[in-house]
Amino acid sequence: LQEIRRYQSSTRLLLRPGPFARLASEAFLVRLLEDSYLCSLHARRVTLFPKDMQLA
Repeated sequence: LQEIRRYQSSTRLLLRPGPFARLASEAFLVRLLEDSYLCSLHARRVTLFPKDMQLA
């Protein structure tokens, strides 16, 4: 509980900005590609087209 209180009263960042930005951008790209692939499967295609990425 003391550790929680210490972090609650602190205003500094708990995670370094560089690695956090890398994780966030990777998660965004993975989700975009997954959704794009589902769009291509819905159109009965295996190849991923740019229009699938725009639709996702």
